[in-house]
Amino acid sequence: MNTTAVIYARVSSMGDRQNNERQIEDLKILGKQKNYKIEKIYEEKISGAKRNSERPVLTECLEYCDRT
Repeated sequence: MNTTAVIYARVSSMGDRQNNERQIEDLKILGKQKNYKIEKIYEEKISGAKRNSERPVLTECLEYCDRT
């Protein structure tokens, strides 16, 4: 049986200082090891101090998960 998953990656910096590439690649490797089928990848650059309701990409990700 295939288990499906989504990836949500977030970094705090809005500039070019940080990016999510390493997080995403590491999570793809983990997904492959666990035989997960990655359905979607969500990326967001926003402060960790923000409330979840202030994170539009996280909100979209959670709504996608609720629908599936």
